[in-house]
Amino acid sequence: CKPGQLVAMALPYPIVSDDKIAKALSEIEQRLVTPVGLRNLSPDDPKFGPDTCITPYYLGFLAELYMKIYGEDGLRKAETIYHVFDEKPNDVQSPNFFEKFSAEPPYEGKGSPLSAVTIASINRIKLLIDQF
Repeated sequence: CKPGQLVAMALPYPIVSDDKIAKALSEIEQRLVTPVGLRNLSPDDPKFGPDTCITPYYLGFLAELYMKIYGEDGLRKAETIYHVFDEKPNDVQSPNFFEKFSAEPPYEGKGSPLSAVTIASINRIKLLIDQF
């Protein structure tokens, strides 16, 4: 169960059926999804530790698959993801837009504080919601 699976499943011509994508999404939701992104390892993985992080970049692929597989229900899930990041930052170093986060609450920001990749992913979610 790795977040990179989302990329392969979100391609225009995925190599697995929608049923298998739905099953994988269920596993990903249970093991990897957090309010600020996806963990790079599941907490039950033996390699899970202090170097494990959360990457918001994958949220765009997650939102896209939610809408593709679950329709209107998926749209609501995508909107929930977007609204976590839609809050206006209190200062320039808003934790909502870090490049990555620690894997456990309180999800401390790491890396670039205004990551272009994170901002682009959140903007992509908004675009997908508007196009739905």
